[in-house]
Amino acid sequence: MAGIGTMKSLFGESKKRFCVDRAGALDFLGTALVKFVGLPLAFLANLLIARLLGPKEFGVYITLLSIALVIGGVATYGLPPVLVREISSVQPDKWPNIFKSVVLWAVKFSLKLSLIAMIFTLVWLQLGIGIPASSLVEKALTVIVIPLSVIANILVGVLSGMSRVSRGQMIHMVLRNGSLLLGASLLFIIGERRTEYFLFLQVLSFLIAIVISLAWIFSLLLDTHGDISFTLDFQSGISSDRAKSLRRSALNFLSVSLAWMVLGRLDVVLVNALAGTIQAGIFGISARLGQLGGVVGLLWIAWLQPRINSHNRISRNSVISLMKLSFLGSVSMTLLLICAGWLFGPYLMDWLGNGFVQGVAPFRWILLGYLPWAASVPFYAYLSMTGREVYLSRVLWIQVLLTVVASFPLVVSFGALGAAWSWTGGLTLGSLIIILLAISSLKNSV
Repeated sequence: MAGIGTMKSLFGESKKRFCVDRAGALDFLGTALVKFVGLPLAFLANLLIARLLGPKEFGVYITLLSIALVIGGVATYGLPPVLVREISSVQPDKWPNIFKSVVLWAVKFSLKLSLIAMIFTLVWLQLGIGIPASSLVEKALTVIVIPLSVIANILVGVLSGMSRVSRGQMIHMVLRNGSLLLGASLLFIIGERRTEYFLFLQVLSFLIAIVISLAWIFSLLLDTHGDISFTLDFQSGISSDRAKSLRRSALNFLSVSLAWMVLGRLDVVLVNALAGTIQAGIFGISARLGQLGGVVGLLWIAWLQPRINSHNRISRNSVISLMKLSFLGSVSMTLLLICAGWLFGPYLMDWLGNGFVQGVAPFRWILLGYLPWAASVPFYAYLSMTGREVYLSRVLWIQVLLTVVASFPLVVSFGALGAAWSWTGGLTLGSLIIILLAISSLKNSV
C-alpha cells in the first residue's frame, strides 16, 4: 500500500504543472533532432563503406573496429555517467572545482586504462587469434582508436553533466558519422578503397569530435565564469577515499554497460546453439529492428540524468514533477513507435524476403518489451544519478540470468518466437523491479 501511495504522489498531482525552462526544452528538442539526423548518417556511412570495400575487406574493417570500440568501452570504465552525476550535482559556479578534482582524476584514470587496453590489443592483434589477417598500419590504427574513443566518451559525459546533452549526443551521432560519410565519399571520388584508409577515417572522425567537444566545454566555462584562468595541473585535489568511491561507482556503471552488452549479443548466440542458424537469423533481425522501440527511452534517459541532480537541489517535489513529465513523455512516444512497428512490421519483413516472414511475431513481441522499459526510464535515471547505481547493476544481471534460463526451454520449443518471449519477459521483470526500487528510495528520501 505504501508503494501505491508513493506512486500516486509521483503521478497523481494533476493540479501541479511542471514548467521546463526554455534551455531545457531546447536541449531536449536538440537531442531528439540529433538522434534522428544521426541514425540515417550512420546507416549511409556504413552502407557506402561496405559497398566500397566489398564483403571480405569490410569484414576485416568491421572486425578491427569492433575490437577497438568494445575494448575502448571497457577502458572507459563507466566514467561518463559518474561525470554526469558529479558535474550536474553542483551549481555552474562550482564547475572549476569539479574540473580540477573529479574531471581531472577521471581523465588521468581513463588514460591509464587506455594504455593497458592498447598494450593488450596490440599483443592480441600480433597473435592473430580469432582475428582476420591485417597489415601493420591497420593494426596501429586500430590501437589508436582505443584512447580516442575513451576521450570522446569522457567528453560526452562532461557535456551532459553541464546540461548540454544535445551537444554530447552530437559528437557521436552527427559529427563522427557525418565525418565518416564525407570522408568515404571523397575516397570514392578519388578511387581509394584500402581498409587502412577507412580506419584512418575513424581516427580522424574521433579527433574532430574531440577538438569540437573541447571547444564547446571551454566556451561554456568562459560563458559561465567570464574567464577560465584556473589551472589544471597534474595534482588533482581529490582524496584517496574519494577516488575509491568514484572508482566503485564507475565499476557499477561498467557492470551495467556489460549487462546490456550481454543482453544485446548473447541472445543470438543462444538461439543459434539451440534452434539453428535460420532461427538465429530470424531472431537477430527481429531484435535489431526491434531496438527502434528503445530509441525514445534512451533519448529521455540522456536528457533526464543531468537534470535529476539539478532539480534535486531545489526540492524533492521538483524531482517528482520532472519524473512525471519524463514518464508521460517516454511512455507516450514509445507507444507511438510500437504501434507503427506493429502496423508496418509485416511489410518490413516481407521487404527483407520470404525467409524473414516468421520474424513478424518475434519483432512485435520485442517491441512490446520496450513499453514497460519506457515506463521505467525516469526511475532508471533517478537510481543512476542518486548514488544507487549498484541497484541497476544487480537488477540487470538478474535480468540476464532469467533471460538465459528462460531461453533454453522456450527457444528449443518455439525457436525465434521463444527467444523473443524470454527477452521481453526478462526486460519486463527488470523494469518492474527498477520501478519498485526507485519508489522505495523516493519514499525513504522524504
